[in-house]
Amino acid sequence: MTISATIEVLIDEADQCLAQAEKESGKDLARSLQLLQQGVGKLLQAYLIANEKRSPTRLREQFELCQQIEPDFASIEEELEYLLSVNPKEAEAEDVIDTANEIWDFVTDLLENSEAFEEDFSDELD
Repeated sequence: MTISATIEVLIDEADQCLAQAEKESGKDLARSLQLLQQGVGKLLQAYLIANEKRSPTRLREQFELCQQIEPDFASIEEELEYLLSVNPKEAEAEDVIDTANEIWDFVTDLLENSEAFEEDFSDELD
């Protein structure tokens, strides 16, 4: 599988996680949060692969490696920490989903500008 094909699969899986999380948010926020974390992990993994880096399995470690590659990841560190630390019993579903969407926007914007992408593939992220 090519790098761009692997990235495409990961982005599709991340999109599915985020979509399912939105559906679950009204019924089971803990499950929704778990799906959002999985989706963000897949996005970070896609970014690492696009930059020819091996992806760790833990979300925080993935983020730290992404930040070493691109210091602008610091701009979403607060959002990532929120997703990792929020208590589902105290959180608002909309806030959790909005946070994950901010991370989605940031990472996909970076991926669109990645050399690992073919021109026609970056159009699929919009």
